[in-house]
Amino acid sequence: LGGAGAVSGDGGDSSLVPPYDAFSSILTMRDRVSFFVDAASDIGYRVVAIIDAGTRTEEANEKWRKRREAELADPNKNQRDMPLFADMALAEAFMDTKKADVLLPEREDADDVLMKLLDENEDATVLSGDRDCFRYIPSSSTKTPLWRRVFATFTLNRNDGLKLFRGQNLSPQPGVQPRAIAELSWNTPEEFGCGKFFVSAADLCKVMRNQDEGKWFYLRGVTDKWVRQYGNLHAITAPLRRAMYALKAERLEDFDTVEEEYPQWDETSECVVWTKLTAFPDATHADDLQDSKACFHAIEQLDPAPSSLPERVFARAALAAAYTADAVAGGLGAFTTMLAEALDRAPLPAMDPRRVSSINEGGKHITCKVCHNSVYFTTSTLQFFREKGYHVPRSVVCGECKMTTTPSTTKTTQHNNREPKGACRFWLKGNCRSGDACRFSHAAPQSPKPACRFWLRGDCRNGDACRFSHA
Repeated sequence: LGGAGAVSGDGGDSSLVPPYDAFSSILTMRDRVSFFVDAASDIGYRVVAIIDAGTRTEEANEKWRKRREAELADPNKNQRDMPLFADMALAEAFMDTKKADVLLPEREDADDVLMKLLDENEDATVLSGDRDCFRYIPSSSTKTPLWRRVFATFTLNRNDGLKLFRGQNLSPQPGVQPRAIAELSWNTPEEFGCGKFFVSAADLCKVMRNQDEGKWFYLRGVTDKWVRQYGNLHAITAPLRRAMYALKAERLEDFDTVEEEYPQWDETSECVVWTKLTAFPDATHADDLQDSKACFHAIEQLDPAPSSLPERVFARAALAAAYTADAVAGGLGAFTTMLAEALDRAPLPAMDPRRVSSINEGGKHITCKVCHNSVYFTTSTLQFFREKGYHVPRSVVCGECKMTTTPSTTKTTQHNNREPKGACRFWLKGNCRSGDACRFSHAAPQSPKPACRFWLRGDCRNGDACRFSHA
């Protein structure tokens, strides 16, 4: 999100850890989104933000479940790196710019949507750090390779504007299966209008409908870092969610039951268990959903966790805002405003890009040793190197050069300015496999021995055993 204190620990020297204030981070994120969209517009881009709204494919579902289980199973990783419903706050930030389109794919994988749009629009560019983008096969072999239009990161400041940078690896992770865009049967919208998104009115809380089975379902993960100690808020707030279902049932056809599923920590077996149940609409707590502040107080009464835990307090407010927005305000578009109300931070400030001077400026530019273009290492990449004890390289081979040059060509370029390190003993024997990329000389060495005068006359009897030069 880019704001101070988006994630913080709960131990150690508190002076080294900024206070957890996810809402302030969301406000900073909104200003940064506005700054980014304006800068993209200045250089001719129309931004389309594509944000996951579901996990419909089996592959995506499996990845999602493993990540949620890891958040609970390992006490050292028992935290959310992103505040609850931050994706919905992000979607609303793009919508509120009035200059960007927002796509929240309900039934399709977001990567599929992203790359299909790229395939269908020759002048489009993708900004994504996900290497799964490189698994896709274009619908036509005559099209420009998709990787040429995929960028991993960017920098943005007042002086230089928006600059896009490719990643160092322009191929998918090992073991990731290729995916043909031509086999994606659904159609993307022909035109985008500002604020358009193809989601139903039900899915701010991600209550979605399985079109094949005709059932509604609610599949959610971990709400905050205190789930192991105090329980998952998705389970604790079930009575309020049932009331939300009851209010939805008044507006939506065939909204009768919802199949719910979320993870919890089982102390007896010391493992993650997935709670699965069928939920029925129940209007008992409907009065608590008339505004987000009342819903927040109702959650406080249900939750056994103390109110001294800022991450837990924010999760309560996020659920209160989501339940209320879905129940009485029509869903997406009202969440951030109601979040501010739940946290007593209303009214929601207007976005102002002037409050941001730069984004992603703390990284390091490293020169490609082949083409001499800049490869940008973000602050998170540099931090990863430090944590692993790696030295940040002075030069690298950029992703484009890896895709367009053979290994031998790259090695030749790296070594062609160096003095050879003596004769190659394999070349002298006629079997050097490195070819032009060999870092040893492929020229006959200059012999320090004097020439054999008998060999020069053509009648040396010693042959190869001669102690004088036969060259």
